[in-house]
Formats: sequence, structure tokens, C-alpha cells
Amino acid sequence: MRSLVTGASGFVGSHLVEHLLACGDEVIGTTFGEGAGLSCRTMPLDITDREACRRVLAEVEPDAVYHIAGIASPPAVAGDPMASLLVNVGGVHAVLGAAAALPQPPHVLVVSSGEVYGGAGDNGKSITEDISTAPRNDYAVSKIMAEEVALLFARRNNLPVTIARPFNHTGPRQSEAFVVAAFAKQLALIVNGKQPPIIEVGNLGARRDFSDVRDVVRAYRLLVNQGVTGTFNVASGNGVSIADILRYLIDITGVSVTIQPDPKRMRPAEVPLIVGSAEKLKEKTGWMPQFTLKETLADTLDWWVQGGFGGEVKIGSERLGEVRAVGLG
Repeated sequence: MRSLVTGASGFVGSHLVEHLLACGDEVIGTTFGEGAGLSCRTMPLDITDREACRRVLAEVEPDAVYHIAGIASPPAVAGDPMASLLVNVGGVHAVLGAAAALPQPPHVLVVSSGEVYGGAGDNGKSITEDISTAPRNDYAVSKIMAEEVALLFARRNNLPVTIARPFNHTGPRQSEAFVVAAFAKQLALIVNGKQPPIIEVGNLGARRDFSDVRDVVRAYRLLVNQGVTGTFNVASGNGVSIADILRYLIDITGVSVTIQPDPKRMRPAEVPLIVGSAEKLKEKTGWMPQFTLKETLADTLDWWVQGGFGGEVKIGSERLGEVRAVGLG
């Protein structure tokens, strides 16, 4: 299968490229800016440029398009909502328009977010795809609008489209704009004596459904490879507090730290609990998570240790190995 991945150099995109190549797919990745380090052919692409999208897809003639590119940080979207709409909504329209114009239209996977459900999970129940969306931030609004664009092309152009709604996911190479990577970076600096033993935190009380990015990209390929259309949650089905995430990471390092609230890290309109159900995904594709949360956290911290700072931070590999062996329990 010839697969085109937009946003291939990003956190999720780079993991998806690796997984597709490991599965034997021919992969072409598009990048906005530098695409160094990817092991596939790359092409520059501004997804808001409709003509550029048409040129790239016409040249590649993909069997599948994984549309990963977009602005993925809710605070970044809140900082410039109009630009975010152009990228997160206009980009979907441009990519799907280019796909629909091909003589043999590809299967397109559009990545939305579990954030579209907003406060739907406040009652403590797992969120299924048939629950109404209830966005509580600009990012979620942009994703709902992107979904509507995808559904329009599915109806109007008979384009095979799958919408994936991943809940929180993390792992190696994630930006420090996200909570797990932010904690991991600070701990790596502390261990190396580059930062005082103080961890700055936002809201530790929120409970989230965390998956490993490597499990998430497996779900994406299963959906596309099996020709499944519709809307699917990608989630672990388990809620864990941000406080527990921090505690697990601290346990891995073995350091003593002071936890200090930072107003700048507090997100507005915080939803107390979000837990997703992936039963529909499992039923249609047979997908099951392969990584425990503690394995994911250990690998994330290990990435900051080995690569995030150019190898200058050292944490004993024996301790990391012990944590991976224990799992979440």
C-alpha cells in the first residue's frame, strides 16, 4: 500500500511513518519545514495551500492518506484561533479536496480528538462515539469543524473517510507543551543538576485517558488497512490522574522534588474527567493496546535522557528496566 502521511515529521506522524514502514508500506511523508531524520521519502507541503495539496497528491497517487498535520496543542489554538481554524479546518478541506479529485480516490484517515466530547464524561462513564459532542475550548471546536468537513466529502464525493478521535496519547519525542513530556524534561534536568529539585505543575487533579502513541498509530493503520469508515475513539479505557503520572515519573528517577503550582500551566475550562471507550475500534479491527502506562512513561523519560538533551542527562538504565518490567499493575 502506498501511504501519504501529512505532518510526517511531527510527534505522531514520525511514529506513524515508522510503523507503516515496518508493516511493509511504501510511505511518502509531507512536512512543513524541516523533515530531516525521517526514513521515508519526504515532500514539502503547506496543507492550507489547495493547489499544492492537489500537486502533491496527484504526484504521489496514494492508496491511503493519513492526515496528521495540524495544530495539536489546545493552548496554541487558544492563542491564535483564526490561524488554527485555517490549519485545522481549512487544511482538512484542502487535503480531502485533493484526494477527491484523484481518478482513484484514496482512503483518508482524518485525526480529530477526544476533546470534542468536552464534559460528556463528567458522570464518570466511558465515552462512546454516540455521545453528543460538547466542546469546551477552541481546539475542540476546530476538530468538530474538521470532522464536519470530512463527513461532507464522504457524503458529497463518496470519499472513503475514517475519523479517529484519539484521547490523550504520549511517548518518546512528544513536545514539552504536553504534560507528560513537560514533567519528563524537568525531571531529566533535575537529575543532571541543571535545574533545582522543583517541578512546576498545572492542574494535578484532572483525570485523563492516556495511550501510548505507538498503540495509537497501530489503530490508525488497522482502520485504513481494513477499509473501515466511520468515527472511532482511540483510547485505553482507563482514567489516571495527572498527579499519578507525576508520581510514576518521580519514582522512575528516584529523586526527591518539591511540587510547585504554576499559574501559567493551568488550562482554562479544564474538564475534570475524560475516559474513552474503544470498544467499537476493537470490535471492527481487533486492536488492543500493547504498552502499559508505566512502560510508556519509562520510554518517554528515556527519550529525554538519551536524545532530548543530546545525551547529556544520565539516569541508570537498570532502574528504567525495572520500571518497564513492573508495568502499571
